Amino acid sequence: MVLPTPKQFIMFSVPGILYAVNNNLVVHIQAYMDPASFQVLSNLKIVTTVILYRIMLKRPISTNKWIAFTLITIAGASNSYGGWLSNQSLPEHHSLMEIHVTFNGIFLILLFCCISGTAGVYTEYILKKQAKLPFAVQSIMLYIFGVGMNFFAFFVSQLLRASSNENLGFKETGDVFEGFSKWTLIIIVSQALSGIINGVIMKQASSLTRLILIAGAMLISTTLSVFLFGLQFNDYFITAFILVIIAMFIYHRPDR
Repeated sequence: MVLPTPKQFIMFSVPGILYAVNNNLVVHIQAYMDPASFQVLSNLKIVTTVILYRIMLKRPISTNKWIAFTLITIAGASNSYGGWLSNQSLPEHHSLMEIHVTFNGIFLILLFCCISGTAGVYTEYILKKQAKLPFAVQSIMLYIFGVGMNFFAFFVSQLLRASSNENLGFKETGDVFEGFSKWTLIIIVSQALSGIINGVIMKQASSLTRLILIAGAMLISTTLSVFLFGLQFNDYFITAFILVIIAMFIYHRPDR
């Protein structure tokens, strides 16, 4: 079995920490904008990923691919907004959520998209640069830093909460499994599998191929939501579906 060198191990600290920061950033963004705006604006990470792919890896991107990813970005925004509108039409939602986007929210969403693109492109870079290392070993190194970063953030937050509660006369339990349930476990397993699959795609193909597959998955997840949760088809979803199909055709079309 091929083992990593200390230098190879340290290289995985960059994407591991970036992913950990971004996952926590998603939560904080919700305080500065409504969920619908977040879903729509977060699709800008498609654009940032393509731009950073061109800058960091210095690989040419054809005009066809630029057009394809522009269409996918528009499709993602349309699908997200349409899904939110359909969700609001369900019986348990009697009123529309107020749309609000603050300056801090715009700054954080741009930061989120840039970090997401950087993490994805850099992960592809080191996965291919260290091609002789087994993918399982590379995944372990990546998750070691991610888990470590999140545990560090958890303990810091616990210290801050304990200090605040002590001043207020409350006791702090500090239980890392507080609120943990079978649904939490399902989410963890599904996210871990998703991360591994994305890693394989980036190592064997590219970050751009990953974006195309994510666009297809977006349509599949929306379609499943129609049958599982009663989400209603609307013009936004139909527009997104058509745009993704056109984008995939353009993406795979030979350049002249």
